[in-house]
Amino acid sequence: EPFGLTLLEAAASGLPVVATNAGGPAEILSICQNGILVNPKEIPEIQTALKNILTDEDRWMSYSHAGIRNVSEHYTWEKHVERYMSLVSQVVASKQIPALV
Repeated sequence: EPFGLTLLEAAASGLPVVATNAGGPAEILSICQNGILVNPKEIPEIQTALKNILTDEDRWMSYSHAGIRNVSEHYTWEKHVERYMSLVSQVVASKQIPALV
């Protein structure tokens, strides 16, 4: 999945994740702070990341709370609309608006 909706769903439910370090997941985890990015071709790296999350209760809780907090702060419909309207406003402000006749 190119966007990473499953990562946002995990974050919203407090589930820490191990995700690929390329594409959308890297951006989402940099914002949500709810897991570890790994090279998907490096099995030992994936194993270590999973072990670190599953065996360290403090790490699990930290990722869990960060995911819930950050997904609700950055990935709601309200935030999406705010970003969209901000971009539209910038485009409109940069163009001369024709006069209505």
